[in-house]
Amino acid sequence: MKFMKLGTRQDTFYTEEATRSLASEISSDLEIRINGITYLLHKQFALLPRCGLLQRLCSGTPEPTTVTMELHDIPGGEEAFELCAKYCYGITISLSAHNFVQAYCAAKFLRMTESVDQGNFVLKLEAFFNSCILEGWKDSIMALQTTVKLNEWSENLGIIRRCIDSIVDKILMPPAKVGSGRSDGHILTQDQGSTSTSNPSQKIGGQKTYQTST
Repeated sequence: MKFMKLGTRQDTFYTEEATRSLASEISSDLEIRINGITYLLHKQFALLPRCGLLQRLCSGTPEPTTVTMELHDIPGGEEAFELCAKYCYGITISLSAHNFVQAYCAAKFLRMTESVDQGNFVLKLEAFFNSCILEGWKDSIMALQTTVKLNEWSENLGIIRRCIDSIVDKILMPPAKVGSGRSDGHILTQDQGSTSTSNPSQKIGGQKTYQTST
C-alpha cells in the first residue's frame, strides 16, 4: 500500500474535555465546532490562507474578533477536518487509500483549491490519487470501499467512477502489466531520504510517496 506524507512539524494538538487546541504562543481567534468537538485555532496564521470557505465565512469580521462557526456538515466529520487543519499548520500527516476519500471530500468542502493558494491540499490529493492509488489493485479497491461512508460526495466528485474504471481496466489488462499495490519495501520517513529497498520513494507534486508490504 502506498502512503504520502505531508508536513514536517510535530503534532501539537491536545485535548481538554471536548476541546481540541494547538500548543502555540499565539492566541486562538477561530473557534470551529464539529459534532460536539470544539477546535480553537488561528485564522490568518494558518487556516484562512488555504481555505476558501473559511475566508468567505470570516469576511467582514473586524480584527481581532474571535470568529465562531459550526461545520457539522463537513464530509468525514472532525477526523477529516483535523487532517485538513494539520495540513494548514504544516503538521505531519500520512495519507493512504484508507483516509484519502475523507480527506479529499473535506478539502473540497473547505475549498482548499489552487484559486485560494498555489499547491494547495486538493491538488496534492488529486496527484496522489491519480499517480498512486489508482495504479494498484489493493489501493483502488480500498479507496472504493471507503466511499460507502461518503457515498454522495464520492459520487459527485467522481471518486467512485474513477475507482471502478481503474479496477475494470486492470481486469482487462494482462496480469503481468497490472500493479498490485504491493511492495517488498518498507515505509520511509522524509528524514531518511533514501533506502536500500528495491522500490524507492517517488515524488508527487513535490511530496514523497512511500510503499509498504502488507
